[in-house]
Amino acid sequence: MKRMLAVLGPIAGVMLIIALAGCSSSTTTTTSGTDSTSGSTASSQSTGQTGVTGVTGDIKIGLLVNLTGDQGMFGEPFTNAANLAIKEINAAGGVLGKQVQLVIADEGSKTDTGIAAIRKLMEADKVSAVVGGLSDTVVAGMPIAEQNKIPLITPIGGTTRLDDGPGVYVLRVVGSDSYDGKVVGRFLVEEKGLKQATIMNENSEGRISVSDAMEKAFTGGGGTIPDRISYEVGQSSYKPEVLKMMSKNPPAVMLGAAPDTGSIVMREAYQNGYRGVWMLTGDMLTDEMITVTGKEVIEGTYGEVPSAPTASDLYKKFANAYRTAYGSDPNPYGAGFYDAIIDVALAMDKAGSNSGEAVAANLREVSNPPGAMVSSYAEGMKELAAGNKINYEGIVGPIDFDKHGNVIGNYNVMQVKDGKWVDVKLYPASGWAQ
Repeated sequence: MKRMLAVLGPIAGVMLIIALAGCSSSTTTTTSGTDSTSGSTASSQSTGQTGVTGVTGDIKIGLLVNLTGDQGMFGEPFTNAANLAIKEINAAGGVLGKQVQLVIADEGSKTDTGIAAIRKLMEADKVSAVVGGLSDTVVAGMPIAEQNKIPLITPIGGTTRLDDGPGVYVLRVVGSDSYDGKVVGRFLVEEKGLKQATIMNENSEGRISVSDAMEKAFTGGGGTIPDRISYEVGQSSYKPEVLKMMSKNPPAVMLGAAPDTGSIVMREAYQNGYRGVWMLTGDMLTDEMITVTGKEVIEGTYGEVPSAPTASDLYKKFANAYRTAYGSDPNPYGAGFYDAIIDVALAMDKAGSNSGEAVAANLREVSNPPGAMVSSYAEGMKELAAGNKINYEGIVGPIDFDKHGNVIGNYNVMQVKDGKWVDVKLYPASGWAQ
């Protein structure tokens, strides 16, 4: 899911103060622009809205990311991407005449911590929307979002349990795991000519969901699954599970895991002589995964991840801005955090209000066609101020929410070559049936 881990700190004029000690769901207020003081009020510029009466208090957007736990390595790159969006919004004059604040909460890589964080963001911090959340947390947090009438928008929660959701207060800017499964199935069968593969996955909502999708797609394409092995996280060894996998001598293994457990599984399989093809889920397509697994072990491994079209001019502009600000490449999922923040801000501009109910009612109004296609906050704000309908085309591609709050995204198959992840094949959003 993610690419780089570094030390959190103030970057590019954005004040980020993280208070984690002794707090199960810590929050942080981030304000960017010329005034870095928490609670900063209006910029001198106007969004172009007139007669706005629906602004209540400060303009706050909540960010739910994992700063601790087994997903903790991903918190920083997601926060960085979100801060790029906040900086762009505030540089353009803010939302409804006010600078936007980002309130950050630690999901803690646990569902109960994530739920507590959602409650705090919505009920105590009074944010207008929450961006983020793993599949388990989003599914469990749906009633909280609906009760508070505040949108919860996830760029990483691909679980198929959201495929038929109500789509009002829980939405996502990442495609469903069902499409991840289709990509894996197509690639292994059509590109690699494989007809047999074992599935290994962590016993969690997100891993089970994507593994179910892989099994359905692979068998639907004519492949067979000789075994499917689930395991619990937190163990120092998975040798029994690895040996069980190897007993069927599968030519390929589809592995649904986070880097901490996935690296152990791969190392122990290699140590015991397994040399088949590996296909990893998006969480493991990181530089850290290569380091902790070992270059010799992971060389040649494939992985699949929802991804922005990296060859597009829009993505290149985003990636260059990210590198300039943070000195590293953006995470494959990072663009989704950026897009979701921009989308929320434009929805507030369209509504003339920062209430969660108003944001939810206007997300499709600024994201779905028809309308003037815009690809930045400044462009969108200008069109809205002129009274025009807009269609925000994100870095990740089209953000056209269906009635269930889902989008159809792009997917990228990558491979480790010479110790680095490189692109192999892009499956664009335009290639999927609506």
